[in-house]
Amino acid sequence: MMALLIFPITIAVALNAQLIIDILYTNHPDESGSLLSILIFSFTAYCFMHIFSSLLTAAGRLRHLNLVFACGIILNLAGNLWLIPLYGPRGAAITTTISEWLVTLVIMLLALLFLHRRHRVFNS
Repeated sequence: MMALLIFPITIAVALNAQLIIDILYTNHPDESGSLLSILIFSFTAYCFMHIFSSLLTAAGRLRHLNLVFACGIILNLAGNLWLIPLYGPRGAAITTTISEWLVTLVIMLLALLFLHRRHRVFNS
């Protein structure tokens, strides 16, 4: 149920990012609102990643989890080295969001595969 709440929150923050930044901070760069509107989508991925990584942790699959995180770090670093010189802070925000979603999707897939093999959850 809680996972369903993240979608409306994400959309609300993305649509009102500049207003939120203006309320919270008096002195900020002009692009702060647009960066928040990108980065809030990585928060959505993080919420789902947290749920599914807990399943892998409980199942004792820490090696798999750490491998996915290590690949995510490498992906994020490579993306930052490529996009920051081209787009500045916006490039970093884009890289973070893409990296977080890719890590989340892999962790979700691993968790679902483990559940399927271990408990035959998805048999028809």
